[in-house]
Amino acid sequence: PKYVRYFKYDKTLPLIAITTPTTVAPNYIGGTAIDTISGTAADNVGGAGIDYVEFSLAYSDLSKRWNQGTLAWEISANDLWNRATYYAPTSTWTATQVAWLESQAYVFAVRAADLGGNISNQQSISFTYDRAAPVSTVDSPLSQAYLTRPSALSGTVIDQTSTGAPSGLDIDFRVAVQKSSDDFNTSSWWWTGSTWTLAASSVAMTVGSGLGSKNWSLSLASTFYDLLGATETFKVYSWGKDRVNNPATPDRSIDFAYV
Repeated sequence: PKYVRYFKYDKTLPLIAITTPTTVAPNYIGGTAIDTISGTAADNVGGAGIDYVEFSLAYSDLSKRWNQGTLAWEISANDLWNRATYYAPTSTWTATQVAWLESQAYVFAVRAADLGGNISNQQSISFTYDRAAPVSTVDSPLSQAYLTRPSALSGTVIDQTSTGAPSGLDIDFRVAVQKSSDDFNTSSWWWTGSTWTLAASSVAMTVGSGLGSKNWSLSLASTFYDLLGATETFKVYSWGKDRVNNPATPDRSIDFAYV
């Protein structure tokens, strides 16, 4: 008898890519939480087809690696490769359920294998994960009454710190001053830097960028006290943002008055 066997010869490597998340220069990810890392994987036209996609994730210093099986960070001298979820109809893959640590630097790598046993070239990204917003303080004037009119507002701002390294401050910083003429409700008066307005307003400033605590100071123009009564109370807000655009809500407010 005659036997005929058919087989597909495939020696072409599959293609793999990482599409999300994207990094902010130089290599930060922040703002929203990373729920999923995803990308595409495809074999060559007429190839055997994708068999699986796997990823490795480690601290940038390789002190710990992610184990998807235990959903935990582990000490390992070797890469731990975890299976990603592959969707053949769309040629896409996803990696989820990672326990990210704030302000930690990571290296993520992914590769694909086809049914012919060919393994793709590895693709990787390195980034620092930073979601914490900066914290600012208003240190002067204090929350008290003054017999003289303060001529400036000042304080400090710092990006959130943790066991890792945050992205650091952006130069953009803002201070808002609200006066008590309307009991601090939404229609009260706000300082624009040169005059008072009923529209909520803030004064744009710059601070030193990068890591560490930075000082800020806002001089009060003479017009700040024009047209005010003999006594007045003010509320002061301050906030900044970091290099991955994590904006801080008004972190701290103080009330001061002159009588």
